[in-house]
This record gives sequence, structure tokens and C-alpha cells, in this order.
Amino acid sequence: MTAKALSVHAARDTSFDSNTTLETPQQHIEEAKDGVNTSTKAHWFWVTATIMSTSNRRKPYYPACINNKCNKKVVPQDDKWHCPSCNVAFDYCQERFNISLMMSDFSGSFWVTFFDESARKIVGMSAKELSFLEKDNPDVFEDLFKERWSYSKISAKIRGSKMDNFSGQVREKSNRYVCIEIKQFDW
Repeated sequence: MTAKALSVHAARDTSFDSNTTLETPQQHIEEAKDGVNTSTKAHWFWVTATIMSTSNRRKPYYPACINNKCNKKVVPQDDKWHCPSCNVAFDYCQERFNISLMMSDFSGSFWVTFFDESARKIVGMSAKELSFLEKDNPDVFEDLFKERWSYSKISAKIRGSKMDNFSGQVREKSNRYVCIEIKQFDW
């Protein structure tokens, strides 16, 4: 008879290497932080926590490249949108989410970045729809970020790391947590 830890999801994690299958553990926030602090590689884990607040340092979306799989930020240039990564200019761009949420459980809290796919599940609309809401009805937009998700419980797969890849440069920095997948979201 073999025993299996109760804190491990049965789902296999194949999101970073098609030849590797790992069980991704369910952890409390402080356990996950310890795992990131003691690892030189990315630390993958599931966490069930409550959304406490959103960061209002910047807009929750950004103008992105329309090339498949690029998703990098584009900049306006000569009445077009220029992607520095692809070095191509487009007549239009797409809005994509980049939201920072404070998540908390009984053991602690941390800021997690939610990109487009996972953020859509929380927001309940696309980044483009949200950008229209911000322009057409700023009061509703503000309420959405202050009230709607606060104290909602979420079960999310998170990648935590000490390294960051920005504009093709790998750099060591403070711990970074990024949501990869949302399994459960309760309003």
C-alpha cells in the first residue's frame, strides 16, 4: 500500500517541458514563498487564497502586438502601432491584461500577476471590453476594481521565481509570482 500526500493535485504539469510530468503541489502561501526562496529554478504550486486588493499603479491592460505568440507591448509610432520585439508596425493592436492582485490565506499574502488568459476568468470580459468600459463609464470601471473581486476565493496554479525575463534579458530580482491557470473562482 502506498500513501499519497493529500496536498498534491492529481493533474500533471506539462506546461514547461513536453517531456516532463510533475505533480504540482497544493501549498499555503508561506510554504510557496519558502519554496521559491530556496530554489534556483521556477517553483510551481497551486494555492487557494482570497483576493484582497488590486494594484492601481498602472492600467490593468496594455496595447499588445497582434502577431501570434508575441503579446509584447507595442508603442504608437507614426499613426501605427510598432512592436519593438517583432520590429513590425500595425494599423491596430489588441489589448491584453496584466493585473496584479494581492492574494491572502491564513499563512500570509503575496502579489500575483495575472496575464490575459487567467485575468479574463476573473474580470469576466476581455481587455478590449474593459478598455471601452473605462472610456465610456469610468465610475463603473473604478467600482469593478475596488469592489467586484475583493474577498473572492480563487484556486490558482502559480509559477514563482527569483529570476525575471524582461525584454530578452534574464535578471535576478525579488520573488515574482505569475498565475498560469485558474481552477476555481467564486464570486
